[in-house]
Amino acid sequence: MICKRIKVHVRPGHLDQYLVAQRIWNEHTARCPGYVGEFVGQSPNEPDVVDVHLYWQSRADLERFMAVDHDRIAALSKAEDHYERIEVTILNAILPGAVSADRDESTAARAGRLQQVSEAFRESAALRVAVRAGVFDLLDQSSKTPADLAKQCGGEVNAWRHLLRALRVLELVESDENDLWRNTANATQFLVTRSPMCQRDMILHNTQPSYITRAFGFAEHIGLAADDAGSTDHALFLSAMSATAAAGQADILMSAIDLVGVSTLIDVGGATGPYSIALCRANPQLNAVILDQPATIPLADKAIAEAGLSNRIRIVEYDYRSSPFPERGDAILFSNVLRGETADEIQRILARARTALNEGGKLIVTDLFVETGSPTASAWRAAMFGIHLPPGTNYTMDEMCEVIEKAGFNVTRKITLSPCVVMNGLIEATPIKTWAST
Repeated sequence: MICKRIKVHVRPGHLDQYLVAQRIWNEHTARCPGYVGEFVGQSPNEPDVVDVHLYWQSRADLERFMAVDHDRIAALSKAEDHYERIEVTILNAILPGAVSADRDESTAARAGRLQQVSEAFRESAALRVAVRAGVFDLLDQSSKTPADLAKQCGGEVNAWRHLLRALRVLELVESDENDLWRNTANATQFLVTRSPMCQRDMILHNTQPSYITRAFGFAEHIGLAADDAGSTDHALFLSAMSATAAAGQADILMSAIDLVGVSTLIDVGGATGPYSIALCRANPQLNAVILDQPATIPLADKAIAEAGLSNRIRIVEYDYRSSPFPERGDAILFSNVLRGETADEIQRILARARTALNEGGKLIVTDLFVETGSPTASAWRAAMFGIHLPPGTNYTMDEMCEVIEKAGFNVTRKITLSPCVVMNGLIEATPIKTWAST
């Protein structure tokens, strides 16, 4: 086994950003052939130095990585933006058992992957819709924008964009800087009807709605009652969100958010408070106000009491789509709340949030943002989620920044969160002082 040891001299004040970049690096490198695992450590005597050990099965595996994958992953992580210099040493690992080939992945990465499995039906749905619409034949004729497809076939431009983004993470279509979309070689070979190998009919056969119903109906053959397809359970959703936070997402959020000088946090749509609870525990000066719907309040009160934070966290009934903010705060957090709203609605929501910020306050938006680079687990989940949001937004981080700025804010910071369960990006912004309140 080979160890590549990297002594990273981090730029002053960039430690948190560098560690986020290193997580991205680790997540992507873990998929490369011959990779075994990593160790990331820090000496208390050198607070701006991070020691990174990357383990490979052989020198040949390391050399292949450097030739094929290194530059791509470096561009994704942007780690070099956060360090002054690095010192690299290649070592022979003389205790191979010190790092197992069965890597202990982060809790967040493993939870996220399990959630991805539960959402795999979205792939089938996106592929069936695309085949029925003849998307691949249309793109075989010429590259097209979502607006071109809407004009030619009907429907909503936004919905076409959601569908194309879902097909992109399946590596069936790709786009350029002009929002022109075209088939990949894989789609041309297997999804264009002029191809003798076209899989259109098999896909339509395999994704018949009756087949899907039959698959879920299998439960009755092992003694379970039939699923109630139309039921929704608010308590189930709240429990799921709390478990997701506990599965690593809260820790990732805490490492990314800077709440120095923040005394009051307004957590919009904060559910039973998993993030407010985590942030208050990590920041002794912090108090939080959760704004959510009436059905959430009893469950949130219980969770807050069990955390022993009833004296620092309150929950208030609130409709964020229509009401003025009932409280003011030093920071306002929208965590997985804005995705699915229209751009106009987001601007109205954020304009109201702006008036509720104290002097010097900041807006914090975290979400599962669509990614435009190489497919990752979070890119897959974000893009696939778009098929549930035909009229709403399913933004990239840059697109969300544009909407935030139009609502009267200056974006001061945006970072990628990796690994992730349900949020892969964080944006911070401050109100433009000259913005006129309405």
